[in-house]
Amino acid sequence: MKNYIICLLDYPQSMTPARIALDSGQKHNWDIELFPGVDGLKQSINNYGINANCKDAKCRDAMKRPGVQGCLLSHWLLWKKCVQHNDVIGIFEHDVKFLKPFDQTVEFLDVLKLEGFDFKKPRPAGNWYEGTRGYLITPAGADKLLSWIDHNGCLPSDVQIGTDIVDIQLCKDQIIIQQDQKHSKQSKREQSFTWNLENIAL
Repeated sequence: MKNYIICLLDYPQSMTPARIALDSGQKHNWDIELFPGVDGLKQSINNYGINANCKDAKCRDAMKRPGVQGCLLSHWLLWKKCVQHNDVIGIFEHDVKFLKPFDQTVEFLDVLKLEGFDFKKPRPAGNWYEGTRGYLITPAGADKLLSWIDHNGCLPSDVQIGTDIVDIQLCKDQIIIQQDQKHSKQSKREQSFTWNLENIAL
């Protein structure tokens, strides 16, 4: 099973944790590599012929942010790769750390989340779990997400992986964790690389 760590090559704030993630994955025998993600300040969903879903005001506002668009597009490209190669893949964001190998005999239908189990209220794609820092996806699951976007427009990446589109299973074996966050009075959103990309790039 091939695994990918999404990172933005031009940003030390992405590449430094991405290298930590890569090293930790290789240490635990993951077949893993860095995947150059989409910089939302350079390319938008319009460049890929994708529209934003406008049924939910919060999602619509979030999709106006360059980092949120780039994040969604990075996952979208990997979903396409999953379908193209017709094989399960692992998708990870740059700020994870691998703690152990993964038992590849585990079976799941569409999506298996390895981190981020905070269950959220429904949005246009159904209920969803906070964050897309680490999950496995089958070609069938990836195809369902791509098809939904084609017909309905896109949502922020974690909201996009909704229960009305795909079957979501959870693996709570603490295979990965989020890398240490700086102690701060700021909220998770205020500390988020994705949410604040335009400020980081200044």
